[in-house]
Amino acid sequence: MTDGMLHEIASCDYDDHTLENLDALKNIRLTLELESPLWVPKEVLDLYRWSEPDERRPNESHGHQGHLIRAFCCVVLLVAGKDPANDDYIVNENETLAQAMESCQYLGREYCQHLGELLTWRYTTLHDYDTFPLFVIFALMVLALNIHTDKISPHQTASLVAQLAAEQERLKGTFWNRKYRSSFLGMENFDQKHRKWLNFASQIQSDNPKHLEVSELATDMLKDR
Repeated sequence: MTDGMLHEIASCDYDDHTLENLDALKNIRLTLELESPLWVPKEVLDLYRWSEPDERRPNESHGHQGHLIRAFCCVVLLVAGKDPANDDYIVNENETLAQAMESCQYLGREYCQHLGELLTWRYTTLHDYDTFPLFVIFALMVLALNIHTDKISPHQTASLVAQLAAEQERLKGTFWNRKYRSSFLGMENFDQKHRKWLNFASQIQSDNPKHLEVSELATDMLKDR
């Protein structure tokens, strides 16, 4: 991440507090540590995660550089989400993850590998009363099939699908289950990026015909269009 790329993030809130945000971003780049709770530069990270590098927008990088910047913002937010001091402050994580997934797939397998490691680290500390663990399990499935296409066995993916199904069943009937339809997508109130989750489902359904349980899961997800 260059100074120019960090400045693009820091200034995305109508140039409000740009220098303060830039100093905080440079410190993250240098130390790989976050303030607790994450007050600055959370606002600009939140804003930049909604960027769409495949579109040409004013004041936003596109292509490889745009995806790299967006992936950085999303990863910082996902790391911050592990800190209990950020409970109820880092929100809409399934949408942040969707943006990170899309950018890492664009950037290549190495980035997918690192995102998978981050999610594995996060999973053991996730709250058991919300739906984000379901998205994490599914994301790990997508990333594993993307990184190790020929090495992941149907038995291994079936185990992940069973784990997701068990978590999904446990959450059925709770107050989170307001819109439950065919899959865990229907259990989530934050649905701004569901189109992207459906794209991931379509991707693994078409690319992995040997993984029958994965295909069935993807089919159920695609019913929640």
